[in-house]
Amino acid sequence: MVKNEKKNLVITVFFAVFLFVITYQVIMGAIRNPYSDYLGHAENAELLLNSGLGAVLHEIGYPLWALLTAGIMKISRAPAYEASAIAGGILNVLTYALIYMYLIKDHKEEKFWIAALSWLLLLAGPFYIPWYNSEIYAGQVTPNIWHNPTTICVRPFAFVAFLTILKLLEEYEEEQKKLTVRDWLLLALALVFCNLAKPSFVQIAVPGLAVYLIVLLIRTRGKAFSFCFQTASAFVPCVLVMLWQLLVSFGTSSSADGGIEIAWFDVMGASSPSIPFSMLLSYLFPVYVLLTNIRIVRERDIQVTFFMWLGGFLEAAMLAETGYRRYHGNFGWGYVLATFLVYVVTFRYFLKRNQEYDYENVKDRILVMGGWVIFLLQFAIGIYYISTFFIPV
Repeated sequence: MVKNEKKNLVITVFFAVFLFVITYQVIMGAIRNPYSDYLGHAENAELLLNSGLGAVLHEIGYPLWALLTAGIMKISRAPAYEASAIAGGILNVLTYALIYMYLIKDHKEEKFWIAALSWLLLLAGPFYIPWYNSEIYAGQVTPNIWHNPTTICVRPFAFVAFLTILKLLEEYEEEQKKLTVRDWLLLALALVFCNLAKPSFVQIAVPGLAVYLIVLLIRTRGKAFSFCFQTASAFVPCVLVMLWQLLVSFGTSSSADGGIEIAWFDVMGASSPSIPFSMLLSYLFPVYVLLTNIRIVRERDIQVTFFMWLGGFLEAAMLAETGYRRYHGNFGWGYVLATFLVYVVTFRYFLKRNQEYDYENVKDRILVMGGWVIFLLQFAIGIYYISTFFIPV
């Protein structure tokens, strides 16, 4: 038993280190692009070391990546670009560990496969048809982003906040357990850390959870009001942080330009020949999982994820910046993060389906096999997407 545990630990560590190496190489390749998002954020880390935190907070409202990169620069004496690659590797490994712990709860006897599949999940891309759209990422939404450091930075904190929300909802709905002070502080702190990394999660969690809590209030005929109020109040600190972030983004930052307007599908449609078809390519695996196992729509985590995804989609579809940043897609980052959550949660139910389906039933075997074919194709596309960062195209 102990021997198997050690073997499983070695395998998990192997995949974590392998993911670190891949991330390091991708970021080192991405930095060679003069338009890379990493360059500006590396400059923020240098600014932090040279001029202090105040100068950084004047320029960027989400300084966590700069703080981590600057810390690595200070400790290792590595240049900013190499410290960025190390920071990205550490954050992706942290995300990997969280996904592994999330999936392993249902598969405690299959630790090797969960370690491998968690790794595969973090490398998957969107379904991609070259003659439809020349770019893998632009137009389609991918569950895994490689070119944007702050999205890599927010993912582990967002996943912790997401799992905390699910835990609190489960405890209340199944045990009528109200929030303790500890629960409130944990959620509030996780949400603030999300904002300091990138406000994407809070942008989808506020509307998404609000809808779920309203439904909960209706379902309980108002009995859940105290729980809903307590949960909502945990968002107050991060919303206050977000107000400051808006001030920086559209006021004090040297890149501040213009404002915000409603422009339905303008930004989203700029890189997509057909928004509905691009969405099908983006979500082919999750949609397949839902259609072949429709009963999972009753599950709490599926519903919460859907409402958060809907909030991200509506924000990306409706809002646009005015000025030169209009087509940078900055109101789409919540949508991208929600896509990551959609893939992780539906993958969990796909794995459960693999445990439960009737192997003697040919139809069931075909449906499960179809899911694996789609997932492995999207993994292969993800590997190709990664390769474009360090192989000249």
